[in-house]
Amino acid sequence: MNNNNSSNTDNQAQSHGIQCPKCQHLISVTLPTLLAGTVYCSACGLKLTVDQSKSKESMQALHTLWQTMQRCETTPGETLPAGSVSTRLKGK
Repeated sequence: MNNNNSSNTDNQAQSHGIQCPKCQHLISVTLPTLLAGTVYCSACGLKLTVDQSKSKESMQALHTLWQTMQRCETTPGETLPAGSVSTRLKGK
């Protein structure tokens, strides 16, 4: 395994973006921009479009995730039940 590629993947994940295939600039990607289906490179202007038909299941999952995140942000003080995804991710 090439450590360089692993490092690049880690950096991209931490920066919440993807590398522009044209100019190599890191394109910032958020859930709302991804769900919109179009992302632009701020450095060179390249337009990247999500193929909605080929990505239907993934886009539906992202939409559900976004809705859940929005509900969590607007429901202060509410806690997740034991065994929820959050608890499992923490290794409990």
